[in-house]
Amino acid sequence: MTVISETYAGLTAAEIGQLISLLKNYPSSIYMSWQLYDGPEWGRPGNFKIDEGIISPTRHGCAAVRTNNDIFQGEIDDSINIRKIMRLSRKAGLDMSYIYGEYPNSWPVTRKNYLVWLEEAENI
Repeated sequence: MTVISETYAGLTAAEIGQLISLLKNYPSSIYMSWQLYDGPEWGRPGNFKIDEGIISPTRHGCAAVRTNNDIFQGEIDDSINIRKIMRLSRKAGLDMSYIYGEYPNSWPVTRKNYLVWLEEAENI
């Protein structure tokens, strides 16, 4: 069974610095989840929460991504940013990702986002 622990932090040097002593207390088999991206909301661009070139401080990691849902006022094509965050996640050494709060894949734009996500995830 896989255990995922949510850090509620981005994968940035500053946030890792605040958590590093806590992270040492977790077994290496646990997947630490990092909040890496919030999609565009209220007319603002998406917010990336990962430093370019950063490496995960834990053996296993999970990229949490929030985009294209009701909090962001409806269905949006965020495939470019999904592709970017997945690639940054892979470079950081993360081996899982998940999305939450999404619309169903029967919606055409959401389906496109999912297909991009799957394409990038298969490259991990």
